[in-house]
Amino acid sequence: PESQSHGFEAENPGFFEFNGQNCVESRFSWFSYDMKVDKGKPTGLMVEYWGGFPGPRKFEIKVNGEVIATEDFSGLAYNESKELLYTIPVEKTSRGIVTVTFAADKHHFAGPVFGIRTITMN
Repeated sequence: PESQSHGFEAENPGFFEFNGQNCVESRFSWFSYDMKVDKGKPTGLMVEYWGGFPGPRKFEIKVNGEVIATEDFSGLAYNESKELLYTIPVEKTSRGIVTVTFAADKHHFAGPVFGIRTITMN
């Protein structure tokens, strides 16, 4: 993901490349992106993950501080990819921008995230 173009913030981030793609994770902490959305419209958050990385990987995905999902990729197979769609509550889109945070459980990693984007849903 492009960390410079989306208001990226993090505590204890790690950046690396895997299969020719850049990714970010956070060890025992969090990272976030500010993402543009269409004001007041149903919106989805598409996130791409890859598996096979060492360490426990349970984390929450939050939008403007509200948990919208919890993931645990601790057992995801090596080189297995997942692209998941999460629903962003429409009331969170009223400003035209949302802050998406990946927050690790205690002694876990958040991510790695290889791609992130918002999509307007019908």
